[in-house]
Order: sequence, then C-alpha cells, then structure tokens
Amino acid sequence: MNKYLLTFKNPQIEAKYQQTSIGEIRMTMFTLITLGFAVVFIVRIGQGLLQQNYFNVYTYIAMISYIFLQYLLSKKYKRFLRPSLILLNHAFTIYFLFVEESSDSLSAHLRGVNQMGSNFLIILAGEYIDAMFSLISISIIRVIIIFTKSTSIEYSAIFSAFILILYASRYLYQYHKAIRSQYLLTLVDQSWENILTQITKQIPYILISFDEEQFKFQIIKILNCQRLFSSNEDALKFLREAKHNDQTIEQVIYNEIKNFKQNCVDLFNKTITISHQKLIIKIEYSVYFSNKPTILLVFPQISNLVQTNNELMQTKYDQLLNIIIKLCQLIQKKNFNQDHVKKVQKKLMLIKLIQDLNNSQIKAKFVNLDTILQQLNQLYKSKKITVSNQQQIKIKTCPSIFSVFLIAMMEALQSKELFVTIQVQKEQFVEMELLGSFNESDLISTKKVLAYEYSLIMKHLEISQNKVKFKLFQQAYVPFNPQSYSLTLL
Repeated sequence: MNKYLLTFKNPQIEAKYQQTSIGEIRMTMFTLITLGFAVVFIVRIGQGLLQQNYFNVYTYIAMISYIFLQYLLSKKYKRFLRPSLILLNHAFTIYFLFVEESSDSLSAHLRGVNQMGSNFLIILAGEYIDAMFSLISISIIRVIIIFTKSTSIEYSAIFSAFILILYASRYLYQYHKAIRSQYLLTLVDQSWENILTQITKQIPYILISFDEEQFKFQIIKILNCQRLFSSNEDALKFLREAKHNDQTIEQVIYNEIKNFKQNCVDLFNKTITISHQKLIIKIEYSVYFSNKPTILLVFPQISNLVQTNNELMQTKYDQLLNIIIKLCQLIQKKNFNQDHVKKVQKKLMLIKLIQDLNNSQIKAKFVNLDTILQQLNQLYKSKKITVSNQQQIKIKTCPSIFSVFLIAMMEALQSKELFVTIQVQKEQFVEMELLGSFNESDLISTKKVLAYEYSLIMKHLEISQNKVKFKLFQQAYVPFNPQSYSLTLL
C-alpha cells in the first residue's frame, strides 16, 4: 500500500477494493446525500413559490436536475462515482457562497453548520486523496472569497482554518488507512484458505513471504522437510543455492513476482525441477498476492519415497518367471544355443537394472569407464568394441542408469563393430561418441521413456543412424524419487 496516497500497489487488489464493500457503502452514502439535498431543494421550491421568488425557484429546479442527472450517471457508470462526489461537494459549496440569499446571523450560522456537515459527509464517502483535494480546494475558495468580498479580514479565522485542515487530514489518513488495512486482512485470510486447501499433513512444504521494502524472503512455516532442511536459516540457504535453469529459487520466485506486477495473474501449482547438491528434486510452487507476496513450495517427491507400486512389482515378477521357465525348457531340451542363453542373460540383467531404478536404487558411485566397456564387451562377444583413445577415466555416475543406456545402445547396434571415442572436457564432462550402425527409432523411443534418468548422468544426447554422441557428467545427479518404468523396453 502506498503510504502517501493510501492506494494499493497491486492494481487488481485496488480494483477489487473499489468494487466490493467500500463501493457499495460509497454508493449508499451518495444515494442518501442526493436524497437529502433533493428534499432540501423541494422545500426551498415550496418556500420560493409562496414568496413568489421565481428566480430562486428556477435555480432550485436546476440544482435538483443536476443532482439527479449526476446520480443516474454514477449509478450506471461506477467509475464516475468518485468524481461525482467531488463535483457535488464543490457545486454546493459554490452555490451556498454565491447564490444563497443572506439572512439573519443565527440562520446564517445554522446554514454554515449544515454546509460543513454535508461537506464532511461527502469527504468521508470518498477516498483519502479525494478528501484531501476537496478539503484543500474548498478551503482555498472560502479564503479567496473572504479576501475579495469581506470588508474586515479576521486573520485568526483563516489561520484556524489551516490548522483544522491539518487536523482533518491526520484523521482522514488514519481513518482510510484503518479501512484499507482491514480489507487487506480479509484478503490474507482468503489467501490462507487457498493455501490450506492445497496442503495435507503428509506433504512436505515450506511457506515463505517476500518483503518488498526490505527486499528479502522470510520463512513463515516449514513442515516435514527434514530431508532437506530443518531450520529457517537452512531453508533460506536452500532457496539461495538450489537452482532451476541456472537460476536460484529466489531468482525464479522474484521473477514471478515481477511478472505478476505486469499481468496481475496469481500463480498456482507450477511444477519445476531443481538441482541441489547433486540432487534432482521436483517441486510445485504457488505465489499468492495480498499485502505482500506469499509463496508456497511443496515437495511431493519426499512424501512418496516409501510408496510402492504392487501392480508393477507383480508384472515384473510374472515376466521374470516366464524368462526362468523358458530357460528351464531350454535346459530340459538340452538345447544350449549360445544365442538363446545370451538373450535370456541380457533380459535378466536388464530386468535387474530396471528393478533397481524402480526400487529407488539410483546411487552415485565411482566407476572406471574402461572397466565398464570391457564388461560390456564380455556381454556382447559377438560384437567388437573398439576404444580409439583408451585411458583410465574415473567418474561418479549412476551405474544402473549408465548400464541400461549402454545395453540399449548395444541392442540397437546393427553393425558388428562399435567405435568409441572418449574425450575429457575440463572437470565437469566426459564427451563420448559411439560410431556404428544403429536402429535409430529404438534408441529414440528408449530416450523418450528414460529422458529423466538420462538427464541425471548426461546431457546433449544426440542420436542418429550412424552416431550417438553425449556429454557424461563426471559427477552425476541423484533424484529423490525415481519414476516407475514399464518393461516395454525389453
């Protein structure tokens, strides 16, 4: 809220404030004031007719026509309501000062009191900035009339008028600030209701706010986030360190706040993937705007770590039994065809690797690339693997994912020989290039199924019919909750 003009910085909240209860109260006040003035002028018309003062009668009729026309326009077009109150206040002030006939001092005193009362009621019905404009401009008009028409000027009265303006402005400031603060509290309550409907006790979350004046984030509440942080200081550190697309969470949220100031649209349940200390975490966040932005970060993956998929486990078990039965049938027939045995062996190995992925067995370990390629060559003896620049390179990767990737490459390899080129790039990546004849469609379909897992150990995976190229992380990321995979890869 602007502390000088007492208007909300958020234009959407300001519009809601004008349209809801305060708008209804202002319209009701405008209706009552209009009816009050109409009654006064109807009485004046009757008095003028009795006194045969037809000039005043026409003047009163003109004033009644003006107030009713203005009322109808303001009722139909709500945006005219505040300007109408200002015009009405000035019109009647000028009327009473220039048109109204003089009378005895007691009646003039009572008329002045009535006029000031109506002025103040109209001022209260408007906004603070409207009230200050009317208060100052009407007082200036009165002072100008005194200097131009009065034969003797009482400077003490003028000085007292300016003191009253200061006192009235102080009161009006506190009055409108209290009303608007109460409205903000109502919005905060509504925001909390929106927040609480999205939270269950089982889902870990962190609730934070952003102080735009101090330009910093503040922790409101943390629940079930012990795997990541336990204290407010650790949570703030997490916001500053965890990254999404090379931006910290603080930067991501701050950009959302800046975007809101342009389009004024609340943000609900946006999902992003962040990296923190070589961990990949999926989070959902929502941003709510009232007196200050409130941000809800939800970590659904943490709550799902212990969940199991019984149907998937049963499917794997059935498929494993079928493979073992086929193997037993081969043994009974004494048909030791090496190709069949190797095929069964590869399927069992692939099932074991996929089982590790589904059982959250994705762990980063130090491995030797040369050793892995030698083991792969032993598994696929019918195909030759040639490493152009063979060297001892150790990386920290996820063996289960990397093994699935290599087996998928070999299964899609149609040529009899695979040429491997390895090049170390600085301290972050190992660039690998696999040359041969591949079934490109098989590799692409596998990449789509395991895109998330591949992203943990490599980037820039390029697949073509004759070449597979990628950059292998020297230190892989580890997810909180791996996805479940079907065995369609087999």
